[in-house]
Amino acid sequence: MRFILQRARRELRASWRRLLFFFACIAVGVGAIAAGRSMLQNAHAAMTSEARTLLTADVQLDSGRPWEPEALAAIDRITQPVVLARTETIESPTMARPADSSKEGSMMIELKGIDANFPLLGDFTLTTGDSFDYSMVQNNGAVVSVSLLDRLNLSVGDKFKIGVAEFQI
Repeated sequence: MRFILQRARRELRASWRRLLFFFACIAVGVGAIAAGRSMLQNAHAAMTSEARTLLTADVQLDSGRPWEPEALAAIDRITQPVVLARTETIESPTMARPADSSKEGSMMIELKGIDANFPLLGDFTLTTGDSFDYSMVQNNGAVVSVSLLDRLNLSVGDKFKIGVAEFQI
C-alpha cells in the first residue's frame, strides 16, 4: 500500500497542471448540463403558463390532411358538453412576393387561413394599435408581419402575391 501512495504522490507532483485541467473540464461540463436543463425547464414553464395566449384557445387539434366528416363528428360528440366555441385554421409554408413587378424580392412565409371566430381567446392587436377584425381579411385582405413589409419593401395598402393570388395588406 505504501508503494501505491508514493507513486500517486510522485505523479501528482509531476503533473498537477493536467489534474487541475481535468477537474476544470469536469466542472465546465457539469455547469453546461445544469444550465441547459435549467433553460429547458424555464422554457417549458413559460410555454405552459402562456399556452392559452399562444394558441388563442384552450385546446388545439392538428392534422396533416383534411379532417374527415366522421372524425369531426366524433370530436364534436366528445367535446359537446364543454366546448363553447370552435375555430378552424389552415397553415401552410409558402412564398410571397410583391404584386408590383417593379419591386424585387420574395420571402418564405407561414400562411394562416382563419375563419370568422379567430381568435377565440385574447385580443389580436396590430402595430397601429387597432384591434383585429375579420373584415380586414375578407375579399383577399391580409394581416402580415413587420418583417414581410421590411423585406419586400411594402406598406399597408400595398398588394403582394402568393402563387397567382393577390392579397392586399
